[in-house]
Amino acid sequence: MRVGFVGTGLAPLDGGGALERVTAAWAARLGELGHQTVLISPSQWETQAGARSLAERIAELRPELLVLANRPRLARLMPAPVLQIMHNWPDAWVSPGESPVQAGDLKGQHLAAVSPSLARHISATFSLGCPPLVVRPEVDPSFFEVIRDPEPGLVIVPSRLMEKKGIRLALETSEALGRGWRMVFFDYISPWRIPTAEHTRLASAIAAGRHAELMPAASKPTEMAVWYGRAQVVLVPSVHPEGLGMAALEAQAAGVPVVASAQGGLVDAIFRPNQVVEADPEIMARAILEAGELGDEQEPRAAVRALHGPEGSAATLGQAIGHISGCDAR
Repeated sequence: MRVGFVGTGLAPLDGGGALERVTAAWAARLGELGHQTVLISPSQWETQAGARSLAERIAELRPELLVLANRPRLARLMPAPVLQIMHNWPDAWVSPGESPVQAGDLKGQHLAAVSPSLARHISATFSLGCPPLVVRPEVDPSFFEVIRDPEPGLVIVPSRLMEKKGIRLALETSEALGRGWRMVFFDYISPWRIPTAEHTRLASAIAAGRHAELMPAASKPTEMAVWYGRAQVVLVPSVHPEGLGMAALEAQAAGVPVVASAQGGLVDAIFRPNQVVEADPEIMARAILEAGELGDEQEPRAAVRALHGPEGSAATLGQAIGHISGCDAR
């Protein structure tokens, strides 16, 4: 089968963002299974006119299936059947200024989601008779190769500097932990090219924190893997539902104890004895203290490898593609 993966304005598939890495891995695995794959990386299509132009260019590639991410309204213009993989909660499926997605926007395409929690939410929200399948993203192999040498008291927060990622909650948690602990954040601005006002405010808040530091963003997975090797605990404090939680999976693949908020797909991304807890700084601080006593975590590492290693991830995508012929498009 000839499969095209279509990029978006925020994830054009020619950069190094998390969604782009996941998509590139899926394309590579399908290639290994004998499919022909192509990454379609438009620079501008987030308007109706741009989408029509994109559809004409895609038609020239003669794809048998197109895989999109988070853009249900684009599917109606595509020249081939669409597998729409949702990576985020529905509020992230539209461009700025667009109205919310309605059930009618999902007709004529096949849906998948990156976590069971997200799949259930989509099914309930849009009253779907044929619920989304779960397609599990692949964790980069470099995270399974980490050699651990944790620094006592080092907590890292590998989230983008956005309010919904819980950066302020993490700072409050660092205050609750107090002396003997330091919390490291990273200067991630992706998917934007220049810092937003929100990013700048949060960077200033980190700079003012008594136990917090802001480090340059890791430019590739191997750089982030080094930080996971150093961390005693990883904190993922999102205050808005996550589609899944790749940072939590990466940390567990590296064997690091993880504490995360119980937001959306994060409950599917955390494996025992790691914890999902209430988004409260005192509760998170206590969970971090408990996690600090755990040491390297091999059971979560094995669980991540089984579900989100190359074979497990490719199998779920292959099942979704095979399912298309057995479940009528909405």
